[in-house]
Formats: sequence, structure tokens, C-alpha cells
Amino acid sequence: MTYQLPKSFKNCLTCTYWCGMRRLILMERYAETNDSNTKGMCANRDGFYHLEMSAFSSCSQHESMPALRD
Repeated sequence: MTYQLPKSFKNCLTCTYWCGMRRLILMERYAETNDSNTKGMCANRDGFYHLEMSAFSSCSQHESMPALRD
């Protein structure tokens, strides 16, 4: 099963600082992962820096990926 989130969702999967496995689909309107348990390191010094975060976690320092379109 795949999981897709648009830019409007403020989760790690759509954040520019999240370093987990994902891909952009449907003309860069969605970020997608194959597993709901996908994790990746946070690279945001103002967020959860160097912590392993789930793709569906969120924080107040979220910044949407510039490649994702509205």
C-alpha cells in the first residue's frame, strides 16, 4: 500500500528537511511513501534535528518542499 500526502499536510513526508525515503508523484503534487512506518532523520536545526522521525510526524518548524506544487 502506498501513502500520499499533498503539500497542505504539515507532516515530515512533505517537509524539505526530512531525510527519509519518498518520491514525488502526479506532477509533483504529492509526496509518496510505500510504508506507514517509514522513518528518516530531521535536518532542521530548529526542529527535531538529528532525530529519527516518522513520515507522518509533524512539528511547528515544518517547511513544505519547494518541489511540491499547490
